[in-house]
Amino acid sequence: MTHPTPGTPETPSGATRAPLAEGEAPESTPLERVKKAYDLVSDVVSPKTIGIVVAALAIIVAGLVGGWDTVEAVDKDVPTVEAGTPLATGPFEVTLLRAYSTDGIKPAIYPAQGKRYLVVVAAIKASGTEPQWANQLREVITLSAPGLDQKAIQPTVYRLSDGKIAGQAQPSMTTEVVCVWEQRSSAPIPPTAQLRVDQRSWRQSTLDGSFYWLDPDPIAVVHLPITQLDRP
Repeated sequence: MTHPTPGTPETPSGATRAPLAEGEAPESTPLERVKKAYDLVSDVVSPKTIGIVVAALAIIVAGLVGGWDTVEAVDKDVPTVEAGTPLATGPFEVTLLRAYSTDGIKPAIYPAQGKRYLVVVAAIKASGTEPQWANQLREVITLSAPGLDQKAIQPTVYRLSDGKIAGQAQPSMTTEVVCVWEQRSSAPIPPTAQLRVDQRSWRQSTLDGSFYWLDPDPIAVVHLPITQLDRP
């Protein structure tokens, strides 16, 4: 059996290779090659980054296997109240009145291929002594219905009086507005609009120090029968 001569490197297969030429670097070991590869990507794939990815995957898996049951249980504990009940949401006192489905109502909402609209009429009055922008209603009312446009899951808020985008609500008077959600026309129209109403707190943000309506807390669920509204 032939043995490698002293000073001649041996490959893992047992074969010999020629001595290193002048200036030639020795062949890396597998461990050295792994370390070199890690060094190349360590700025991106750091232990911290790996931890974030693992945590995100854990959250996704929890949702897939029913880990959000506790979140749903919180919603189930929210009391159901009748339509017409005034609700203190923080920025407004909100009263949910009626719900409709329609293909379009000019000049507020126009017919569009493949879409219908779910419309909720609400009466709002600003809380406290300062006016509040009516579009903040988007942050306190959530509609549960099949086929909603996920890119516009929050409603657009219009004045009921003239169909224009709602401006400021005043503390001294009640304003009627309509909240409009887009729904795929292929989805069924639910018999009732299930609406969750949240209460928010006026506090300073820890991010930029400004004050906002934050910390949504569900306070009520309202069911409004949906009436088909014929487009003129």
